[in-house]
Amino acid sequence: MKCHLLPTGTRIEPFGDAVGRVPIANRELADWQRQVLAACGLQLVDDGETIVGPCLVLADDLFITRGLLQAFVGRCDSAPPSQPTVLLLRDSAQLKQNAALQGLQLEHQDDERASARLPLWFLPAGASAEPPPMEDCQAIEIVPKEKLLRLPVPEHYFGQSELLVPLTQQAAMRIRHWAHLLAVNRLAWALDQLDRPRWRLWLSLAWALLRAVIPTRRRVLQTTSRVGKGCEVHPTAVLEGAILEDGAKVGPFAVVRFSRVGKGAWVQGHAQVTLSVLGDKTLVSAGSTVNLCLTWPEASASQILMQLCVLGRRAITTGGGFTMDMRFDRDVQVVHQGRPQSVGTRFLGAAVGHDAVLGTGFWLAPGRAIPNGAVVIRHPDQVVRKVPASVEPGTLLVPQDGRLVPLEPKSGPGED
Repeated sequence: MKCHLLPTGTRIEPFGDAVGRVPIANRELADWQRQVLAACGLQLVDDGETIVGPCLVLADDLFITRGLLQAFVGRCDSAPPSQPTVLLLRDSAQLKQNAALQGLQLEHQDDERASARLPLWFLPAGASAEPPPMEDCQAIEIVPKEKLLRLPVPEHYFGQSELLVPLTQQAAMRIRHWAHLLAVNRLAWALDQLDRPRWRLWLSLAWALLRAVIPTRRRVLQTTSRVGKGCEVHPTAVLEGAILEDGAKVGPFAVVRFSRVGKGAWVQGHAQVTLSVLGDKTLVSAGSTVNLCLTWPEASASQILMQLCVLGRRAITTGGGFTMDMRFDRDVQVVHQGRPQSVGTRFLGAAVGHDAVLGTGFWLAPGRAIPNGAVVIRHPDQVVRKVPASVEPGTLLVPQDGRLVPLEPKSGPGED
């Protein structure tokens, strides 16, 4: 069966990239779609070719897993012979968690799960036009196979007593905002580990147990890491469930957990990378911590702690700047389609555009996006440029208009 990509014109700000060019586990979304279609025996036709059924039509901003696409295709034979049908993902925790900003009409919601129609159509024989609106189509319902992990967390900190983590090989989501890139890359990393023949998974696990000698949790996680050609991993570095692509380097006492490190990327000494995807030639500076992040190629992450952030091509963050990643009072808001909108969570960092630089000495609020090419620096008046040649011992000095000056004592009752 043939499959057409339906152009949506979606561009992911602040990067400006067409949605098919955004990175998914260090592949472009368009490449991911082609590989998933090919794995399901579907032929992706050239742009501009007339849509003639029977065929599938897939929106170009839809990320979909092989397991879900196979389930949908398997149900197409039972679809109405004369009516277009659309995917209805039903009772999905993964869908509920990431529904914000996708433009979906959620159905049958509860505290954990929701259902929605997604832009994947089956057009029957004789159809020769673009698919109709999703709400006008018959639905092929797929209830995804999900395993829900419940992780206890401090309620006074997270606003809830547990975090729900859905594990599934049957998932789909529209990529409409940079926040979606974080979720879809975490999912893609997990699929890299799980979306393999069952016999191969068991063989890998058995081999890891043998290599671990004494199969403690730490040793098994270390042996399940995958290291590409030409990689340099210091003997003191820790790899747990990591994927290192060719030529990656991990320095002394660095830690890489459940992350993908791109070709030629460099995780320097004492750095930590967890649940992240680093693009090719990304640099994580010594002593930096990168959690739940995504970088385009050649980005540099140098701030002390960076969480839930997206860095564009050649973007730079420095050690003295801080991207805040949490609100205590309400969900984080981001700018989407020209107006502030809730992202559906209290936890989110920032996006730094291509070739942008975050300098030192400032705080960036959660959910903010720095435009391509911007250079954000501390105001010069807050930077000490002139220092007195000598002062009396014990003199208190403070910055003022770029100079260090003696602190004027306050005079008044009760003031120190």
